[in-house]
Amino acid sequence: MPFDMDFTGVEINKFSPKAVPAGTYNLSIVKATEKLTKKGDPMVVVDYEIVDGDYIGKIIKNHCVVFFKDKESPGAGMAKAFLKTIGLANDGAVQVDPTKWIGRRVVGKVINEDVTMEDKETGKPVKRTFAKVKYVNEYVIDYTIPQAPPVSSANEDIPF
Repeated sequence: MPFDMDFTGVEINKFSPKAVPAGTYNLSIVKATEKLTKKGDPMVVVDYEIVDGDYIGKIIKNHCVVFFKDKESPGAGMAKAFLKTIGLANDGAVQVDPTKWIGRRVVGKVINEDVTMEDKETGKPVKRTFAKVKYVNEYVIDYTIPQAPPVSSANEDIPF
């Protein structure tokens, strides 16, 4: 249903997102996009969501996992380690299916990175701070249920 609105005197505020503070966070993979590097190596760009704590729901974008074709490349083992961390096949010949990454959890070390970019309106350089996943570790779930202390001990008299 249409309605009237008066925007006289209202200014458009520039959106300036605050980066998530550096630290360690429990993350869930929410997006995994296949791409190629400039050299033609397969790469998956991963976006994460913080799953608990003060920043629950915040998205951290653009963590790149590169699958180097050259097995001698210094970073060749990093993709293998990533697959192991998220609990997927990582030994011998494997099929990489980023759709199976969605929902997998990791513990991520997040840093803040300052990037100078051009302001779209003014054309002047501005500095922006972005949260970036530096590395990930396995997300371990403790399935044990905390036990309540016993109601009584053998030395106590229990009146019935």
